[in-house]
Amino acid sequence: WTGDLTPSQQLTLGVAWRRDRAEVEEQAMSDWRSLDSTVGPLLYEASGRTQTKALFAQHAWGITDTVTTWLGLRWDGWDSSDGYVNDVDPTTGVSRPGFPKRFDDRSDDQFSPKLAVVWKAGEGTVVRASAGTAFRAPNVYDLYRTWISTAGTIFLANPELTPETLKSVDAGVVQQLWPGGELTFNAFYNQLEDLIYRRTVGDPVERVALCGGLGVAVTATNCRQFVNAGEARSTGAEFELQQRL
Repeated sequence: WTGDLTPSQQLTLGVAWRRDRAEVEEQAMSDWRSLDSTVGPLLYEASGRTQTKALFAQHAWGITDTVTTWLGLRWDGWDSSDGYVNDVDPTTGVSRPGFPKRFDDRSDDQFSPKLAVVWKAGEGTVVRASAGTAFRAPNVYDLYRTWISTAGTIFLANPELTPETLKSVDAGVVQQLWPGGELTFNAFYNQLEDLIYRRTVGDPVERVALCGGLGVAVTATNCRQFVNAGEARSTGAEFELQQRL
């Protein structure tokens, strides 16, 4: 919903909801083109649910003819449930040691504010700046889907993943140079905590514990798993020259 509070102020309110469910079953097939050609026991299955709810509000204010501000606030709530995985030995049709596994339900939430300012500094010149935070939860694929590529690389899910959070600041200038010509400069700084990324497991003992017994020879480079990094930072600047024809 968006409505005008005054001729120079506007309020936006909204809600968001998303629910994901994944169910994976793997079985040998005599003909990969036919779903009815399965043979032997079920080899692997995994399932789980995630749900994200959000409430957000944004206030836009044209303070003067040349300065506009945006102030926003968003709340995200996330939960995961029904996590399950089973890995079966194809030679015996029995679950491998440690399987099947069921994972505890988990939840998390965060408030994310944001402030942005745009200043029309002069003829053809716009200066802008913003700062805020953000929240990204792991999806069902990250949490529960372990799979092996045709090249033999093992991609491990991680049901213990937590949401990653972001703090960001950026500022920039847009300058019109001539009719159709525009120069843009932007600088940014991002700080991420609990960054979700896929690592190659280097420790030999851990590698065997995580990836051993999945029917593929474990090497120094083919065992990979989604994990939360402690912290990550990125800084940079961008220049763009645009000419409309």
